[in-house]
Parts: sequence; structure tokens; C-alpha cells
Amino acid sequence: VVVAIVGILALVAIPKLLSSVDKAKVGVIKSDIGAINTAIKTYVTDNPAGAIPIATTQNVVSTSLSPLTPTWIAVLPTSPFGPQFAYQYVSDPTGSYYTIFGYAPTGDRKFTIRYVSSASQISETP
Repeated sequence: VVVAIVGILALVAIPKLLSSVDKAKVGVIKSDIGAINTAIKTYVTDNPAGAIPIATTQNVVSTSLSPLTPTWIAVLPTSPFGPQFAYQYVSDPTGSYYTIFGYAPTGDRKFTIRYVSSASQISETP
């Protein structure tokens, strides 16, 4: 009887626990995107030309923003969901704006979390 009760409790608790873990990882993505954005803004302030890193095709952050390390950010963060969900970066050719993307495969949905510099906000789209 005790084993059956523990089994039933586990069936109820484990999905909620996994959901909480995914929500925490989405929070990490938002924090990482904020840190990357801060590094870009600091880079622009310190750069005499005042230009953002240019990447006209969407690429992984570790490639597009490698000039920021280690001066403006010690290490570029990696996605808590693994390398297949690596953070992405793209800018316009003139360096007027940029977008940082993070992807979160939570449950049966895939979230895109992005920071768009022209809007100065992080948004989340399912």
C-alpha cells in the first residue's frame, strides 16, 4: 500500500518538478541574454567607432561575438538546454540594431526569447 501511494505521488510530482526545471532554465536564458546585451553596450561605449559587432546572417553567439571576450564579458554564456539550442546573434549591415536569440524547448512548445536592441526589450514567443 505504501509503495502504491509513493508511486502515485511520484506520478503527480515528477511532471511538476520537470516543469519547474524548464521554467528555471528559461530564466537563465533571459539572464544570459541580458548579460550578452550589457557586454555589447559596454563594447560600444568603449569602442571609439561606437559600432556594434556586425553579423548580417544569424550565427551562434560564440562566433559572432567572440571579440567581446574577455574584455567585455569573461565568457560568452551557453544555453542551459545544450549546444543544439545555442544562443544566436544577428545585426543589420549598418550596425543600427541587433537581435540576440535564445531557444527553449519546454514541453511540447519551443519558445524563442529575443532581445531586439531597437525595442530595448526582451520578448518571448511560443
